[in-house]
Amino acid sequence: MRLWVFNPLLTMGYTQTDAIGIYGFLLFVMSAAKTVAVVRSVVGFLMWQYRAVRIAKQLEVSRTSPRRAILSWFIPGVNLFKPSRECFCSPPRCALASCGASSGGSSR
Repeated sequence: MRLWVFNPLLTMGYTQTDAIGIYGFLLFVMSAAKTVAVVRSVVGFLMWQYRAVRIAKQLEVSRTSPRRAILSWFIPGVNLFKPSRECFCSPPRCALASCGASSGGSSR
């Protein structure tokens, strides 16, 4: 950023002290924007995971609670000592099977 901001400020007639001040302010603004973007991304991902695990639990595909799924990101050791083996214990139940839908070919 120094090359494409600092040197043009000097060529526009700003003193070196003013250019350093403007450069510092621009660095602060860009850092703040980056922090906001990262926080929103993390919150959005955690909301998506909570909803996905909640829906999977309602469909009886997952035994993990949504709360535990979110807390496992903040307590990494939980996944090492209490592994979730639901993917390997039994094949997932088809959501359409509970509605009486047939898994065969067409009815024509």
